[in-house]
Amino acid sequence: MQAMCTSDLQFLDIVTRWPGSTHDSLIFSNSSAKFYLDNGDFGNGIVLGDTLSNPRTQVEQLYNESHIRTRNVIERCFGVWKRRFPVLSIGLRCKIPLAQDVIVATTILHNLACSRREIEPPVDSDVLIPPQPVFPVVPVEENTERTRNTSTRDSILEYFESLIN
Repeated sequence: MQAMCTSDLQFLDIVTRWPGSTHDSLIFSNSSAKFYLDNGDFGNGIVLGDTLSNPRTQVEQLYNESHIRTRNVIERCFGVWKRRFPVLSIGLRCKIPLAQDVIVATTILHNLACSRREIEPPVDSDVLIPPQPVFPVVPVEENTERTRNTSTRDSILEYFESLIN
């Protein structure tokens, strides 16, 4: 599953059609989110991948901290969504097409609740929510797009450097 969320915890895009073993880049390459980003529908938005694995400078550390804070918003969105619909934490015991429909339907209902400013559901101690797995970063072979992405990341690092100096 792939999702894009806003800072106010609403889902912008969700992809449920790929099996769990599918690489993130394949899912993203075939998503409407990539299409909208390529078209400029999100303004000057860019997609940030992973944090720097070994930040060496203060600038790189600041970049990673900012990246982590952004990721925390995404994790919070998923947490609120799962508290609002505990079946998502417990696990859906149905066929995949129905599970996909349930996931999409609950994101729509979640967005409605957020837009109506409904109170976030409290943590239910009776529902055990397992920790989210952390997947290792898989190295990708060098290519033109990777070089462009590295250049974009370097431009962002220059921005963080301007904050320090």
